[in-house]
Amino acid sequence: MENIAAAPNTEELGSNAFLKLFVTQLQYQNPMEPVKNEDFLAQLAQFSSLEQLGKQTDLLAEQSNNTMLTQGLQEIEIASSLIGKEIVFSGSDGNLSSSIVKGVTLKEDGVHFKLENGSIPISSLIEIR
Repeated sequence: MENIAAAPNTEELGSNAFLKLFVTQLQYQNPMEPVKNEDFLAQLAQFSSLEQLGKQTDLLAEQSNNTMLTQGLQEIEIASSLIGKEIVFSGSDGNLSSSIVKGVTLKEDGVHFKLENGSIPISSLIEIR
């Protein structure tokens, strides 16, 4: 019996690897007890379904990323309209403070106001004066 080529060392079974395995299965089936056509069609249908599900998952992830980007841009636009205005915010100690907004930055954890003495996340905003 010939050596069967190993599938690529990846976590996902791509369509090329699946087809190679499928053809190999056809080549080495027992001629006295061949696999039924229905079984092969079922394998193809399952693979096709999984492939479509993977494409849908990728599309949903892309849409989610676009939604998060859009939300971030909207927050920046709203926050930038407060530049030069006085805001009241809850400090890290829980006390209320006020300051003039000097600018807006987008950080990993969201939009932040640049203030006279540091910066705060937009979620700390309590009041606009």
